[in-house]
Amino acid sequence: MLKHSVINILSGFDRKEMTRFKAFAWSPYFNKHDEVRNLIDYFNGIYPHFTEQTCNRHIIFPHVFPGAPHDQARLAVVFSYTRKLAEQFLIQEAFKEETQPARVMLLGQLRKRKLFDQYESLLERTEKELEESAWRDGAHFQRMHAVAAEADHFFTHAKKEERLGSLEQKQRSLDVYYLSTKLKDAVEMQIRRNLRQFDYSSRLLEHVLKEVEHNMDLYAATPTILLYYQLYRMFSDTAHQFYYEARATLVRAKPFLPEPELASIYNYFQNYCIREINRNQEPFLDELFGLYQIQLEQDLLLEDGFLPEWHYKNITTTAIRLSKLEWIKNFLEQFRDKLRPEVAENAYCFNMAAYFHACESYDKVLELLNQVTYSDIRYSLGARALLLRTYYELEEDEALFSLVDSFRQFLQRHKLLADSRRNGYDHLFRFTRKAAQLRAALGYSSAKKTKQELLRLEQEIDMAPSVFNKSWLQQKIRDLIESRL
Repeated sequence: MLKHSVINILSGFDRKEMTRFKAFAWSPYFNKHDEVRNLIDYFNGIYPHFTEQTCNRHIIFPHVFPGAPHDQARLAVVFSYTRKLAEQFLIQEAFKEETQPARVMLLGQLRKRKLFDQYESLLERTEKELEESAWRDGAHFQRMHAVAAEADHFFTHAKKEERLGSLEQKQRSLDVYYLSTKLKDAVEMQIRRNLRQFDYSSRLLEHVLKEVEHNMDLYAATPTILLYYQLYRMFSDTAHQFYYEARATLVRAKPFLPEPELASIYNYFQNYCIREINRNQEPFLDELFGLYQIQLEQDLLLEDGFLPEWHYKNITTTAIRLSKLEWIKNFLEQFRDKLRPEVAENAYCFNMAAYFHACESYDKVLELLNQVTYSDIRYSLGARALLLRTYYELEEDEALFSLVDSFRQFLQRHKLLADSRRNGYDHLFRFTRKAAQLRAALGYSSAKKTKQELLRLEQEIDMAPSVFNKSWLQQKIRDLIESRL
């Protein structure tokens, strides 16, 4: 199969985009090469089947150069022109979706050509649209800054008169855009620091934080700044108050935030709840489940119409811990068709395995896990932990011990795994093996000695800073203490 970047680009088009791209290629303003039109016409005819057979260079060449002898170099040139044309098309598509950058460019062109009447009419419409816009996110203030900067340039240099309002608006918009973007990026870096071992520092961040702290009343009227400040504090401070303050601010800010930004903010809340749950703050289970329900109701979790597989997994895990088994079953079936086709079967099997584990149908767990492909480290970790707990429930101790040994090697190979995750899983596997060993020794050791060792293990688990599936493990230890001794 002929591999080329233009084929990769076209593979990402939907049917309407492919049709528009063909029309774009037929415009003499953008393209004057008949061979490029021939190539695009061929690709339009085979879309979306870019296969080994259809994309063979010897199949393509006669469509591009009818009747000519095969010449790979000539075909390569046409592909190069077509790639550049496809990139131009993507730029035009982006301008259609985001009108403000194009509007600013048009204002600049009108100014250069001294078409001042048209300029001022367009500027007035643009400023009014921005003022009446429902959004107040960072991108909105970036657009306001760009328009104000263009207006200031016009009145100062082209019309030779002062318009102080434009300069003031430019600075005010820049302040809001800078502060909200800086804080938003700081929140994102806090999240990534928890997932991967790396350090992040910013000399200006401390100044931004002090600016907001010292002018809280002023920035309370700008929801994105206050919200991202609280989100940053939420992740950098151990107190829970910033979580609840940020949730309250979101209620006020929600009408001013576009859906993508709203979805991103809910994701921050989810990450925080998950972190606190991993620190054994059980009340955040209900918080997390409530967040998921809000987003499912408002379709905020969907990306391009699909539910990401990790949301599917995290929602299932949360509901299992809250023992909402009937709800889980309905959820897994209801949203199975909302998963991307390429990951749907894997995600469904894994999460159904977790559901059947909660239902104590352990044979079905093993059957489903055998169908899971460990294409991602999160599946590898989650499936191994689920397998560990299943082996324990079935008292398959040899399989359990072998799994623990192989998991230790797995952790050694994945050195970039964040310490919090590494320690959480390591403690789960180590303590579960110890519990299985003590259970196996019940008939051979004195009841008093075994109970002392179980109590010691229970204390170790309580004192460990991070243990995944901690409540399950604690229950298993209590079961051994209460029912066997």
